[in-house]
Amino acid sequence: MRSLCSLAFCALFAVTNAKFLATPGPAPAHTSRAVASTQEPRKLTDEEKQELEQAFKDHDKNNDGFHQITDIIETLLSQARAAMIEGFNEADSNSDGSVDQDEFLKFAPGKDAEDFKDADTNKDGKHSLDEQLEHYNAGPAYQHDKELATKTAKAILRVDDRNSDGQLSREEFMAHSGKYLLAVQKEVAFNHADKDGDGLHTMDEIIEEIMRVGGFEKNKDGRFIEAGIEDAFQAADLDGDGSVTKAEYLKAWPNATAGDFVHGDANKDGKTTLAEAMDHQSAHLLETLREAQQEAARHIKAADGNGDGKLDLKEKNHAVLLSTRDRHFKSADMDGDGFHTQSEIVEEIVRSAGYSPLVDGKNALPKGKPEQRFYLPTDFLQAFLAADKDGDEVVTKAEFLAAFGTDKEADFKQQDTDGDGRHSLDEQAQKIFESEAFKKLHVDAEKLSAWHIRDADKDGDGKISKAEFDNHVHNDTENEL
Repeated sequence: MRSLCSLAFCALFAVTNAKFLATPGPAPAHTSRAVASTQEPRKLTDEEKQELEQAFKDHDKNNDGFHQITDIIETLLSQARAAMIEGFNEADSNSDGSVDQDEFLKFAPGKDAEDFKDADTNKDGKHSLDEQLEHYNAGPAYQHDKELATKTAKAILRVDDRNSDGQLSREEFMAHSGKYLLAVQKEVAFNHADKDGDGLHTMDEIIEEIMRVGGFEKNKDGRFIEAGIEDAFQAADLDGDGSVTKAEYLKAWPNATAGDFVHGDANKDGKTTLAEAMDHQSAHLLETLREAQQEAARHIKAADGNGDGKLDLKEKNHAVLLSTRDRHFKSADMDGDGFHTQSEIVEEIVRSAGYSPLVDGKNALPKGKPEQRFYLPTDFLQAFLAADKDGDEVVTKAEFLAAFGTDKEADFKQQDTDGDGRHSLDEQAQKIFESEAFKKLHVDAEKLSAWHIRDADKDGDGKISKAEFDNHVHNDTENEL
């Protein structure tokens, strides 16, 4: 979603972040995330085969035993939505299931308060995940992702549809899924952004692709404008007179203000023409352009091996790898000291498994000195906080029944383990903490984090520096590009 997804990540991974065609969730941290298309498919484990069998069934919408192109497109789009959700969860710094304006502006420094209000459809001063997904689905980023997913799906069929019947059978799907799709998808994304078809990305082409995902397109005069501005203008021009009055503007966009209208009324005549709307360079547009220019320059500086000021496919993939690698490191470096400790790695593994941490009954990310922490599944936490209308971190029976249905009284009683007639976050956290599923997750996370430390900690200080992370955790991926 363009309101929360970082420019580089959105522009380069909005659809191409799908590692498997239909494998949900992140790959294990020790697993290579990209395999060159020339390599032979690796042998699948029994568990992976079962997961892929289930994935095939899940995305075979009409149960005919085949994946049509529409099934493949939807699979790719579901991965894009997963990236949107990941961006939301990163912006939600206190993990309370919503993003307030401060969190929004901190996560997306190129945005402003007007952008925040635009996506706050219920005007409650915060963004829910549902609001963000609706904003994404209704905006230009989704249309861009759908277009790219369609091209990618066609490429998949071209490579893996062995009998050329226009669909993937179960056997073709399983044979294909023995290798990762990232190489194919990156090539499709690269060609999509290569406007002149010369096999190279110039600075301008990289900027244009980033801006497109940010919700802007290049006008005939070479300037960027809001994507879809002509359609939006015509929809707002209720009387069809070729201009939009303040009343029409506010009716078309309920979240907008009179001040927003004034910004676009260049000649201050109380109405906006299409020319004025297209000429208006909002602060958000200019800030997005500035960030896109900086990001493009970073890519070329980092990966332009032959010094021609352009990136070929291999160089572009390398630039994306470096950007993604930095992002992964920063995500797990929770105290910002430039190292990954074992506890931080454990925390990242648990969070990646769909849990959010709570400290002393308050929903927050742990910082500084380690404290006793509990975890709740993120989807449960979001549902709990949505039901907790007064925000006191307690759900009464009345709130529970209002949120989940008046026929759920037995469920409320069953989950009220201390019998006090209410559900507290502490109560629910303790139950999760004592569950066998969480205990197993924690044991597995401890083992995997210890493995990472042993394998990557070359100086023996018990933690992983950025250099150690770069040289080891992602070196297998880099060698394959």
